[in-house]
Amino acid sequence: MGTCGCMCEDLLMFSYFASKNNETIDFDLIMEAKLADFDTWCGFDGEMIFYTLGYQTTKDYLKANVEKFTQQTVDYFLEFDEDYLYNDINSRAFWYL
Repeated sequence: MGTCGCMCEDLLMFSYFASKNNETIDFDLIMEAKLADFDTWCGFDGEMIFYTLGYQTTKDYLKANVEKFTQQTVDYFLEFDEDYLYNDINSRAFWYL
């Protein structure tokens, strides 16, 4: 499939469907998948964590739960801005849905 031709649709679809529940337990599962190998090399981008709870709620949840995710991880996700996420998610992340 080439070096850029394969995305991990299973993880992306998991993220998408988990977002429909809008529950923190689903967010935790998505973060567990992401943190298992932070750079999964399978298309499971960090942007996907914002899909579950929404932009500001995700940032608030991360800040309130630093002990679950580590300060370094929280700081990484706090750097994402809303315009970037909106454009990235709508232009690339779920282009096949």
